[in-house]
Amino acid sequence: MSANKPGVSVSAQGLGAIAISPKDYGLFEFSIRPFDGAVQSGSISDNIVEFKVNQLNVSIASTQKILENNSDAMIWVRHFPNAKIAPGFSSYGDANQPPPPPPPTNLNNPADQEVFIVVESMPELIGGQVGIQSKVEYPATAKRAGIQGRVTVQFIVDKNGNVV
Repeated sequence: MSANKPGVSVSAQGLGAIAISPKDYGLFEFSIRPFDGAVQSGSISDNIVEFKVNQLNVSIASTQKILENNSDAMIWVRHFPNAKIAPGFSSYGDANQPPPPPPPTNLNNPADQEVFIVVESMPELIGGQVGIQSKVEYPATAKRAGIQGRVTVQFIVDKNGNVV
């Protein structure tokens, strides 16, 4: 039997894993068999699944019996607290396969298109700090008036050492 919708019972033989992604709690995967990264942490009893993981007590009730030919079973649970997946329910045959991919995101948002590159050595302005200091001109009027202060300068240096 299929378990793609809540309330559909599945046989213990055909169940790989069930993934549930409630809003704001990441992704929970559970199965009646051990799988990679999971901890034994709860049980299925008739139409209720209960488990505790990462200080969360989770209880899921179904309108139907969850497992056919099996009224009670211990379950193994894996939690991805930071998963960004639309709320829902799904099942798949192999508990060790990765969780379902997240839905496509809106790529029109410029903040989502930022690219970060890890570098071993940060780019440096040609001439370094000495080069910057040699170009600083203190205003003559401020010098005569005895005005002092701190100036903070921010700039971006490209991979060739030029200010962008």
